[in-house]
Amino acid sequence: MAAKHLELVRGEPARDIAGGDGMLAPHDYGAECALLTAVLANAPDLLPKVDGFLRPEHFFAEAHRQIFKAVLDVKDSGIGVDIVNVLTRLKDSERLEQVGGTQYLVEMMNDAPAILNVGDYATSIVDKARLRKTIDHCRATAARAYLGIVDAQEYIDDAAKGLIDIGRSGVRRNVESNRTVLGRIVKNLERGTPGLGEDRVTGIPTGLRAYDRLTQGLHAGHKTTIVALPKVGKTAMALQIAANVAAHGIGAVYFILEMSREEALTRLLSAWSSVDGERLKRAPVDGLNPDEWRRIHTAQGKLGALPLHIEDTPTVSIDDVRALTIAQVDEMRMRYKAPLGLFVVDYVQRLVATPTMAKLAAQGRIKKHDWVGHNSKGIKLLAQELKIPGLELAQQKPSPVDPRTKLRPKPTKGQTADCSEIEKESDEVIYLHRKPKYGVSGGVVGEDPRAVTMILAAGRSVAEGEVDLTYRGEFSRFEDCGYREDSR
Repeated sequence: MAAKHLELVRGEPARDIAGGDGMLAPHDYGAECALLTAVLANAPDLLPKVDGFLRPEHFFAEAHRQIFKAVLDVKDSGIGVDIVNVLTRLKDSERLEQVGGTQYLVEMMNDAPAILNVGDYATSIVDKARLRKTIDHCRATAARAYLGIVDAQEYIDDAAKGLIDIGRSGVRRNVESNRTVLGRIVKNLERGTPGLGEDRVTGIPTGLRAYDRLTQGLHAGHKTTIVALPKVGKTAMALQIAANVAAHGIGAVYFILEMSREEALTRLLSAWSSVDGERLKRAPVDGLNPDEWRRIHTAQGKLGALPLHIEDTPTVSIDDVRALTIAQVDEMRMRYKAPLGLFVVDYVQRLVATPTMAKLAAQGRIKKHDWVGHNSKGIKLLAQELKIPGLELAQQKPSPVDPRTKLRPKPTKGQTADCSEIEKESDEVIYLHRKPKYGVSGGVVGEDPRAVTMILAAGRSVAEGEVDLTYRGEFSRFEDCGYREDSR
């Protein structure tokens, strides 16, 4: 078969050659032959294992592409897949001589197939195709640079996105049977049943127990949006949730656009050590007492070991969020031996427009709400793609204090600033709202920054409700008070 191998690949197009020296691009000819032989010998059992994952274009040899395409065509026509029907299909489509004639298929069939290894053969074929695609992408990217680049950042972003897309293309998406899915559902129900653990939830716990009891935590593929006015505590809450998820051995990546990584970690250090944040700021001048230092060092050790990545690049688009989050899938596994289970965007209105959307905005064809909605939809799609929760923070529309009541009205659906699509794309929408503060006479004297209500204003899978929390601003930390279902 070696001579036939050379005949079949010599006629390949230029994209299958790695360089000008005539070197063949990466391929696994043996795996291609073995897989085709096995499928032709036992299609009913083996074709379902690779159908939907392996495609004709993954094969290196053009003959093998045409043979596999004929296999799929025969299957789609509703007749049995075997050597006779595949030969007939190739002959009818005038492809038989192109693949080497009947003799070549007979020679392949004479090689005993290793049926148990079909999955491995398919993986090898796809991986080699990905390598060839990477070579093509890098060559095209280099060629573009020589032709002249107007926007270097856009060029680099496109190059990186192309590589990441190739990397993701190798992820095999198996279609689960109803039996498998139902089994997982029942296991989740058992795990969340009272008596099997008071704090057990079917999703990923946030650490805010009352909220977790109401929502069963954060759920894979869901986008949760936390909406609040400035300085109510949405960043503190999101950081607290991300750190709690990481403390459970689940990787989290946090995109923070309004402060530095050092500022965010200082907040977490205060929250985990229960040392006043203002004391930490003044520590270089005023110092800390021995007990505070002990708590700081303990918190430092625990936080430093968490699978938590904080990305503080101030100008990122949803494309950047996607690329960096996908990169963290492998990074978390290699550095922390942890699966990535959460990404956070703080906050969505601060994401910049993608290059395409920015051009449209510059031409006056779209407004801010269009590209903000595009970014929010991208967060939802990324959560669905990676099958992990996405937590999105958003600014609330301005809400003036009523001079008569000294309070702001309780927010309802549709109070997210800049774009209504933010809420429409969310599975859960949470508003943070300050409760009244009472004076010694019992009258309302204004809003209480320590008493905050989480208002679940919209949810696809949970009932609306409210959760009362205490915000310890000195520690940048929320604490439970209780929850009320359908209390509005």
